[in-house]
Amino acid sequence: MAYVPDPTDVTQPTGSVLAQTAAAEFRALKAYIKGLVFGANPVGSSGIKNRLIGGDFSSNPWQRGITGDGTAFRYIPDRWDCVRAALAAGATFSRQASGDAGYQYDFQIQRDNGNAGVGAIQTAYSFETKDSLSLAGKTVTLSVRGSKGANLSGTATISVVCGTGTDQNALTGFTGATLPIGIDLAAGFNSVSYTTISATGVIPANTTQVGLIVTLGPTGTAGAADFVHFTQIQLEESPAFTGFERRSAELELELCKRYYWKSFLQGTTPVQNAGVNTGEITISPNAAAATTQRFHGRHPVTMRVAPTGTLYNPGAANAQARDESVPGDCSGSAIGVATSENYRIDTTANAGTVLASILGIHVTFSAEL
Repeated sequence: MAYVPDPTDVTQPTGSVLAQTAAAEFRALKAYIKGLVFGANPVGSSGIKNRLIGGDFSSNPWQRGITGDGTAFRYIPDRWDCVRAALAAGATFSRQASGDAGYQYDFQIQRDNGNAGVGAIQTAYSFETKDSLSLAGKTVTLSVRGSKGANLSGTATISVVCGTGTDQNALTGFTGATLPIGIDLAAGFNSVSYTTISATGVIPANTTQVGLIVTLGPTGTAGAADFVHFTQIQLEESPAFTGFERRSAELELELCKRYYWKSFLQGTTPVQNAGVNTGEITISPNAAAATTQRFHGRHPVTMRVAPTGTLYNPGAANAQARDESVPGDCSGSAIGVATSENYRIDTTANAGTVLASILGIHVTFSAEL
């Protein structure tokens, strides 16, 4: 709300140099605070211009690791679900060093060199319904920046997909799916330099879920550079492209943790036997020997729904908690409670556990769609 001086109040001399200076300083302060919170770009009604979390692949935290294949539905960049048709081999989704000025990493989607499979290779972003409703009936602009490999075969597209379901996954299908916006990446990208492409459309008024789907439809046998890669993907509530929003890595990580977080150090792919002092959750036992012990805590942020947890042993190739002092495994380790706010992990300590022992365990929690 703008400050309006009262001209009848002698303490507020609207024409004085002091009043004009104070008003200018106040406007500058508001602009500075806005820049700190949202960046220098204009924002939409959501308070964030780019409605995608993790659409900037330099600040995307890549919590699960930086490469994977399409033989299962798997999130590789945070918030981007990846798969190949029929769960076939021969596709790689990975983080690559970017050659685009101002960006550190690209998201590369590739058919492996020599692969003759022609099944579709896809990655998708799914908004939860809570974040989709505010886009219903709105004019939006989809923008992508990236390039293609010299051997890109067949088709490559990115589409906005809309549906009428609730919290569904775009790859497994939206109820009543429509595609109001699409971009031909094979035609728009080139293999020499990075290009920005945009398309504008209207989200149907009855939409309750929005997503994006990237699809590669390869042909023939893949060469060494049968890929596309992206530095950034943006969906904004606007009738035209207004520049890419660049958010901090710290903010992107916090936003991503609503859907997934890990106890491992950032930059460490979750894996069994990662080693002690790698970010694992630790407790001191309240009794010696093989007694019931509990790890408990709150999630870093409120998660979308009660999450699914996976346990990792920091010191052995199994999913048990570890007495890091004996050292030796505990037994019966399991997630006892997991709500959207907190968790509890139960275990039976090692027979050699003493009161001075340190028990440790790694965990990941996922509340993805």
